[in-house]
Amino acid sequence: MSETVCPVPGQPIRQCPGWRRRRRAALGAREGDVQRLFLTHAIALAAAGIAIGLAATAGLSPLISSLLFGVGALDAFTYIAAGVALLGAVVLASYLPARRAARTDPCQALRAE
Repeated sequence: MSETVCPVPGQPIRQCPGWRRRRRAALGAREGDVQRLFLTHAIALAAAGIAIGLAATAGLSPLISSLLFGVGALDAFTYIAAGVALLGAVVLASYLPARRAARTDPCQALRAE
């Protein structure tokens, strides 16, 4: 695989997430800006997934109500707790790579391409 090929199939190199981060850092973005870029993207994807999951669960609740014991099919606390737990896991899982990406020397990263 060539160094200029984006690891995401079907995307040109200029739309590759890693390329955008290196370009922002090379143009003078601070560490916090790069971390915010990573975390915002991860939280947006997680929020979309949680919303789709909640809609699917609400639609399928009559089918799963017989499998639930002691919890209603549309128990708001359970759904909110699960969403918050998933969002917390996403933030924790994306913080370390975001911090590592922000501390990478942009000149070295651009030279590697």
